[in-house]
Formats: sequence, structure tokens, C-alpha cells
Amino acid sequence: MNTEVQVNSWILKNWTVFPKLNLIQNHESQISVKPRLMKLLEFFLLNQNEVVSKETILEYVWQDRIVTENLLTKSISELRQLLKKHFASDLEIETLRNAGYRFHTSFDIIPSTNDHPKLIHGKSPKKKGIYSASILLVLILLVTAAGFFRQKPITGYKYTLKRVSSLKGHELSPTISPNGENLAFAWGEPNKVPYQIYTKSIEGNIPRKLTRDSFTEFNPAWSPDGKFIAYFQSKKSGNLTLMKKSVIGDDEMELLSMDGWRIERGMLWTKDGKGLIFAGKKNKENPFALQAYFFQDNDISQLSFPPEGIYGDMYPAFSAHHNKIAFVRAKRNISILPNSQQNNFMVHLIDLDNLKIKLISSFEHEVKEIVYNPAMRNYLCWVSREFGFNTLYSIKENGHREKILQYNLGIPGSGDMTVDNVFYFEFWKSDLNVYVYPIVSSGQELLSQEEYFNSTQWDWNLQFATKSDKMAFISGRSGYQEIWMAQEGLPEKAQQITKLNGVVIRSLSISPDGKNILFVTKENNNHSLYHIQSNGEGLNRLSGDETNYTFPKWSVDGHYIYYSSNQTGTWNIWRRNLEGTFTEQLSQHGGYTLFPDPSKPDQLFFTKFKQDSLFQLSLNDRSEKFVCKLDGLEDENWIPYSKGIYFFAWKRSQCYLKHYDFSSQAISTLIKLDHILQGVPSIALSKDEKFIFITKADGLNSDILSFEFEE
Repeated sequence: MNTEVQVNSWILKNWTVFPKLNLIQNHESQISVKPRLMKLLEFFLLNQNEVVSKETILEYVWQDRIVTENLLTKSISELRQLLKKHFASDLEIETLRNAGYRFHTSFDIIPSTNDHPKLIHGKSPKKKGIYSASILLVLILLVTAAGFFRQKPITGYKYTLKRVSSLKGHELSPTISPNGENLAFAWGEPNKVPYQIYTKSIEGNIPRKLTRDSFTEFNPAWSPDGKFIAYFQSKKSGNLTLMKKSVIGDDEMELLSMDGWRIERGMLWTKDGKGLIFAGKKNKENPFALQAYFFQDNDISQLSFPPEGIYGDMYPAFSAHHNKIAFVRAKRNISILPNSQQNNFMVHLIDLDNLKIKLISSFEHEVKEIVYNPAMRNYLCWVSREFGFNTLYSIKENGHREKILQYNLGIPGSGDMTVDNVFYFEFWKSDLNVYVYPIVSSGQELLSQEEYFNSTQWDWNLQFATKSDKMAFISGRSGYQEIWMAQEGLPEKAQQITKLNGVVIRSLSISPDGKNILFVTKENNNHSLYHIQSNGEGLNRLSGDETNYTFPKWSVDGHYIYYSSNQTGTWNIWRRNLEGTFTEQLSQHGGYTLFPDPSKPDQLFFTKFKQDSLFQLSLNDRSEKFVCKLDGLEDENWIPYSKGIYFFAWKRSQCYLKHYDFSSQAISTLIKLDHILQGVPSIALSKDEKFIFITKADGLNSDILSFEFEE
């Protein structure tokens, strides 16, 4: 396999592929390709007619970025559609079970050193018709969505407007993850507080609530590795705190108390991940200035020193190499009203090596935002003019600038830029929402609209009913952890049955007939056991206030509930009926996680607290028997079936799916797994025992995947 060959382009019949430009061209038209699809196509071109594994593809296309196999499968599907549309059956991506993929061609693919596409003059009548229809469709959508909202195109650029988010309310300060695949933003209901931080996949439409405090939180910023988000938290008393939180929702940390500070919109991480840069001021009489917070010092240093009597410095944006920061210096108070004074808003560059400042552009009207565009190698700058008229400018470091587009009615707010010319920004109309804006440079055509659909969701803890076709799982689709029900094999038709609005849910269990659900909530460090019918009715708390109940399971016949409780001072296994008229303690020497033996209704398997040894308990005489030691086992990440036990095992933070065989009493490793959240219940088994369902997560999105194993 050769992944080191360097070529500038590839000739495929009458088409030429330009990987660096994300472009495919022939003598009469050209196709813009998503960067990840072009990288995938480039890999296949380098390895045509060879069998390549999923792991090798993931490493080449996404390199050090953490992605799920779902994204690879989706990308393969999109690339197949693209190739089929333009190459018919001459190119084929073959799926090889348990091996990977193979790229077939019916003609020779020729590598080329040509790195410049040909300039295409004019359009064919057919292409012109498609182009006109696309523009007409865009205009219809815009008029329908925004009433009398109008747009004014700027010569040399083609663009369209799409809505990315679906929340009703105000979505503020969108910012893009380092891998370009996820958004973080602040959301709040209109005219209400608090605002809180949400994350979502750009290719999905389900946001996930990251913060759950009763305070206003704003200015989210991704760490360079994409694992953390920094933000500001404002309490009702006016106290301000700089915060940092893991994107998987854990490890929240208060970095610095900033009482009395005022903060302008926007925040950046330094390239090395050791500091944060934002615009703020400690005293009311001082102007805003660029500030830097360094984790090691736990203190703030001022980077810019604007003269007194002006509004100050704001909207920092890093240059390509992170050695300079562009920012806006405002001479007057911010307002959308017209003002006749000249050069009120000036774009400067500050060199971080010597803190020298250089003026690169001036504007009479208010500058709303600055971001750096890596693809175009310039800064993009929103300028608001009188009567709500807004212009997006492109500014070079040498001061050269040009208009890209203009909007009337609406005030674009903060935004961010991905590497593939997509600008994410707020748009103030009846609601404040995040939109996506593809910018296509001169000489290119936008031939089709990219659909945004729900491809990744935060779903986990899938459970199947053994005597019906019902299944249940926990999901963050609504922004909170809630329980969803669906028919087996049809998760896309799932329906939410709980409305707990922020309560942490754990340990889901569905009755054999699929009519009842057990689950555990965590509130104030107390684990409580609840029951609800699968139609969403009859929510009932089964545990007391002072007792922890956890890991509930239904008996094989559905007559009893097994659970673990520390009501006697130590964790043990208990049994009761749903009505609560019968309760008894089963284990006497400790018991924690448990599963009924599906083939022997009078027995169950269990582990003990903070132990990875497996035991078997007889319900007839209460005798306990040691079964085996499952090294690396944690909590509910195991499940028994007729021939053995599947379980997750962790070794040095690496997860392995393993199997214990009842007949041979041997443990074997089935597969090494990436992106498994440690400590999260994430394994299930289909009724026919042919499929294992696990939860894989990259910290932002969580997908339930299935594995099929052959004998």
C-alpha cells in the first residue's frame, strides 16, 4: 500500500481531480467536493484495486482527529453517490466484510503534475438552466423564511444561505471545533436568562446541552485538541467566572473569579492550549482591551493598551500561524445608528512577539465581527451600516479589502470559519439562530445544495425487550437526557417518553414484554429508582429519599425487579415486585452490578463493589459461586447470554471487547475499540444473540453501533 506518493492531480477519462483545490473538472464544467470526500477519494486513487482497512482510511483521511466509524460509512456513501453521478459504473468502492474496502476502475487512472484547473468560459445551456433553477430556489427559500428580507450579491462571489440550527430562541456566538465538524454556541429563550452552552454536530440537527447551571454562560471557545470548551459564567449577583469544561460534560473547572469585569464577545485559545485571549475590562471608566489568561500563572495579562475615552479593543481573531491577532478598535460607543464621523472602527494587527500594533483598515460604520479564513488567507469582517444594512468584507494583512456580500434587514453577529469556506454566523430577525454560509470564489459554480440532516446523535444504553419488538434507550436529542422508545430495527421512528429536563439518567432496563421501564436518576449524589410505562404514563419513584438504588434489572419472567442497594450500609442485591408489597435481600456478602441468567431463570450473575470478579447466585438456596475474573471490567459494561459473557475491559485507557466462554472457561479478545466512554453502560445483545450493540462516542456525539460475530 502506498500512501506517500505525491501528485498534483489525477486524470480520470475526461475528468481531472485536483485534491488540493477540492475540485473535479472537465472541459465544460467543474465540481466542488467536500474536503473530507476529496481526501477519501485521494486515498482510493493512491490505493486503487488494493484491499484497505477502515483503520488505515481513518488514519489517512482524519489523521489525529477523533471520529466514529459512522462518519467513515457516511463519507463512503456520499463518495459513491458522487462517483455514480459523474462516472456511472466505471468507478466502484467495494465493501469487503471484516476486511475493509477496495476501489475498482474500468479504465486507467493517470497521475499528473498539473496543479492548475483550466478556466472555463461560459456555460452550456443545460448547466445554465441548472444554475438559474438553483438561484431561483434559493431566492424562494429566502423570501419564505425572512419575509421582506433582501440580499445584494457582490460581483465575483456566489453564495447561498442555509439554516443550521433548529432551536427556538436565541443562539449566540457560534464557534467551530478544531476538526471543523462540530459547533458550540450559547442558547437562551427570547427575553429570558440564563443562556447556556450547547454543542452539536454540523452534519446533524440535534444539539446537546453542555452546561446545566442556573447561571448565564457565554463566549464558548474550543481548546486546540477539541476536548475542552472555555466560557464565561455570570451569576445573578453580577459575579463573573472564567470556566473550563470537558466536551463530554464532565470535569467542570472554575479557572478564575473575575468579579467586576465586563467582557466583550469572542474568546480564543492559544495554539499551545496554555492560555485564553479575550476582550475585557476591569473598571467601568477604562476602555476594553485585549487580555490574556495563562493557566500556569492563573492570572490575566493585558496585551493591548487603547487610549482613554474610546470604547476599546474587541473581537480578537488569530492569524494563520497564531503569531498575530486582528482586532477592532472602536472610537465610539457601539450602536447601529448612523454616524457621520470618519474612521470610527479600525482593524489592527498586534504582533504577539513584540506587542507592536499596525493599522490595516478603517471603517466609518460599526464593525461587528472579525474571523480569519484559512482557505482564502484573509480576514472576514462584518460592517453594519445605517438602516440595518450589513456588508461582509475580505481584508488582507497588507490592507487590501473587497466586498463579498451585503444584507439588508438583520444584524449578523459573531461567527467562525472552517477550512472549507463556510462562515457560521448569527442572524437577528424574529429569532436569533445560527446559519451556515458557503462562500465560493470567482470562477466556481455552486451546483447543488448540501442537505443538513440528523446523522449523529447522543444515544446510549440501548435495551431490548426479550418478548416483544420494543427497545428503549437514553438520548440527548432534545437537549436533555431523556428516555426514548422505538420498535426494534426502527430507531429513526423513536419517540420520547420522559420529560425530566436536566436530570441525569442511568441504568435503563426494559421489561420482557416491553410495557415497563426502570431507570435510575442521580440527584444531589443520591441514586433513585423510578418506573414508567413505555407509553410515557405512570412515572413513579420506587426508592426512598435516604437510600441509593441502582442497576435495576427485570427477572426473566418479568414478575420481579432486581436491583443493588446500600440500605443496610453495604451494597447488596435485592428483589421486589413492582407494587412494592414484597421485598427481600438476596446476597449476603456484597453485590453491585447484576444480570439475570437468560437460560436459567433461578440464577443470576453479579459483581461486587469495586471488584471485577464475576459470581453466580442461586435464587433457590441463596448460595454464591465464583465464576471467573473479568480483568478491567467496570460497572454495567458486561452482558451474559446462553454461551458466555460479553464484556468491555480497559487497559491503560484502551477498551477491548472480550468474551468469556462457559464451556471452555476461557477469555478471548474479540476486537479493540476506540472512542468508548469509560464507565458508561453501553452494551446490549439482540434477542437472537447474533448482534452486539455498543455505544461509541467522540465526546460530542454518541452512536449505537452493532457488531455481528461469526462462529
